[in-house]
Amino acid sequence: MKDKKFVESYYRVLYADTDQAGVMYYANYLKVFELGRAEFMRVLGFTYKELEEKEGIILPVVETYIKYKAPARYDELITVKTTLKEVKSFKIVFEYQICYNHSILAYGFTKHVPVNKEGKIVRLPEALLEVLKEVL
Repeated sequence: MKDKKFVESYYRVLYADTDQAGVMYYANYLKVFELGRAEFMRVLGFTYKELEEKEGIILPVVETYIKYKAPARYDELITVKTTLKEVKSFKIVFEYQICYNHSILAYGFTKHVPVNKEGKIVRLPEALLEVLKEVL
């Protein structure tokens, strides 16, 4: 993610996020990705709620990848850095780094395809597409 535009968001690891070993349960990293993605869109002037309500578009995750390097632990304030990897009319790919104390704990991506309320693949709204392409 070097030299890319990214948005930083913060999340404090809750006790409920951890497993018996005291580290954040592996699936909860996806929740942190979602936080980063939602804040990234908000910084660009779009929210998922507006996209759903005004445009009738939902952006489901169709693929994900996470590489775990070190654990996040209870009560740590972690940072998620979010950027774009790819944007097309029918696809958005976000990239993430989850960090603590300037060390990367995990990194990965999520791929999204815009669909309408009936589940049919549709094009991204032109206004959103233009803004997203400027970020690349």
